[in-house]
This record gives sequence, structure tokens and C-alpha cells, in this order.
Amino acid sequence: MTPPLPWPTRTELERCFAGILDGSRSREDVDRWAAPWHTDPDTTGDQVVWLALNMLHGIDLRIAPDGPYLHSDEQVRQWLAAYRQVCATTPEPPAYHGPGVPS
Repeated sequence: MTPPLPWPTRTELERCFAGILDGSRSREDVDRWAAPWHTDPDTTGDQVVWLALNMLHGIDLRIAPDGPYLHSDEQVRQWLAAYRQVCATTPEPPAYHGPGVPS
């Protein structure tokens, strides 16, 4: 599957984490949203974006069909804090528009 372009921004990814925690986004919605990009990590151009997609794809996994989520809200809060720290300390690369597309 070819990921949709453009790639998500760091801000969009932060909003996904925050949306899960404040209830404005469902885990299932965020998982489906992140899935297409998660399949092709080598073309994102920003490893911080890949890090977030790696956490968000699968965020809807449950311990059992009707059980609690595998990753608690507290863990998602910790991921968001870590993500914000990485964003603050890692410069963004130049904009990436996809293979063969000039910046």
C-alpha cells in the first residue's frame, strides 16, 4: 500500500496522542489513520515521525476481545511526554514530499 502524501507533521502526531487522552479521538480511529504511513518507514524523512507512527499504529490493541487496552492511558501519557521531549531536542529535517518529488 502506498502511503498518502504528505507525511503527517510532528504537530499532527502530537494531536493524535492528546486526542486519545482527552477523548476527542478514539484509539481505533488513530490506529487506522496511522496504518498507511507505518508500513513504509524508510520514506518518511523524519525518524521522529516514524517513532510516533510506530507507537500509534496498534494503539487500539486489547488484552482480550472485550478486555482493557494493552497500553493504558498512563502509558500513552508517558509516550506523549517522551515524544514531546524528542521533538524538542531533535531538529526537523527539510520537508519531505515523497520519492521523486522535489522539496
